[in-house]
Amino acid sequence: MKLSVVIPAYNEEKLIGACLKALTHQTEPADEIIIVDNNCTDNTLKIAKHYPVRIIHEKIQGISYARNADFDAAKYELIGRIDADTIVGPTWVETVKKSFSEPQILAVTGSAYFRGLGWDKLTERIHTFLFYDVLHVLHGHYLLFGSNMAIRKSAW
Repeated sequence: MKLSVVIPAYNEEKLIGACLKALTHQTEPADEIIIVDNNCTDNTLKIAKHYPVRIIHEKIQGISYARNADFDAAKYELIGRIDADTIVGPTWVETVKKSFSEPQILAVTGSAYFRGLGWDKLTERIHTFLFYDVLHVLHGHYLLFGSNMAIRKSAW
């Protein structure tokens, strides 16, 4: 199976480099990486062009519009979705692909650790716990978390 990784971006110059560096240093490479320029006015695109990415443009401002444009542009049967400030681990692509080994699996999600919020480490961990684990308990299942998820294109 092939994986398109999509990343909506709006003025992400401080973060996009680390995101793309992590994504391009995988144990198994992504089959395509798409950045949606959601009207960036900073150096986001200049930085992104240093990586093997396809850049598309979405003129309507907003994360939903950018995400939809990304998903619609994806070429392959699996669509991985991360944010421009997400730094995936080195086996992320491999793990995503393995997660779809069963044909009935339509979507998967993973956890995230919120960092760099200007808070101390304990506060960051509490925020992560509340955002991810408490929502899991309240809903009875994990939610598809846009910063770390994948879906079959057929389900999209």
